[in-house]
Amino acid sequence: MAKWEHHNYPNSITSPQIFLTESKNHHHNHDHEVMNPPTYDPSVTTRLDDDPRSWAPMDPELKKAACAGNVKFLRKAIASAKPQDYWLSRFRPTRGRESCAGNILHLAVWNNRKTFVTQALYLLGEEDVILRQLLTQRETAAELSNATPALLAIKKRRVGCAKILT
Repeated sequence: MAKWEHHNYPNSITSPQIFLTESKNHHHNHDHEVMNPPTYDPSVTTRLDDDPRSWAPMDPELKKAACAGNVKFLRKAIASAKPQDYWLSRFRPTRGRESCAGNILHLAVWNNRKTFVTQALYLLGEEDVILRQLLTQRETAAELSNATPALLAIKKRRVGCAKILT
């Protein structure tokens, strides 16, 4: 007979971790246990749980480049060896002034910048950890909250971007 068992992990793992394990004692009557998610740690600037309070603010020039599809700026920024937080930063709209939000891939998708998306994937491809997080980060604009760049492209019918990201 199997039972649900939960494991405690460091705060970097954000969702409850529940695994099915074999029970040595078949008399347990517990079906499952749920643990509370970890608390917000303000010392962490980027997190996988997409807590907007932990987002590093996006450099205005990077936002402008992603929205405009400025690949030249992207190449220069990559050549200048920017830190990981620079690439994982996110733009948050202020009180509904802009409908877009998220990382550079989200912004490029919102503005249908296929070449920028392609080049970002290619140029950041060697930075596997950064690229993986960019592809899995979720944006939080009220219209399409919790969308990864690929899902955003599909929902917004950005066919070219969707083909690149899927």
